[in-house]
Amino acid sequence: MDWQGQKLSEQLMQILLVLFATVAFVTGYLMGSFQIMLFIYAAGVILTTLITERCQLKKS
Repeated sequence: MDWQGQKLSEQLMQILLVLFATVAFVTGYLMGSFQIMLFIYAAGVILTTLITERCQLKKS
């Protein structure tokens, strides 16, 4: 993977993590459930990992 690919992968990871954190916080706040917030965020972290790893493997 080249430097541009690493930069793109890093930016995608940051955007996805912030997006999932925001959605998790808002959903957890509105539903009044800390547990739901953690589940949504954990799912987002796993999905982000899978997406960015796939991008990195595809580029190499």
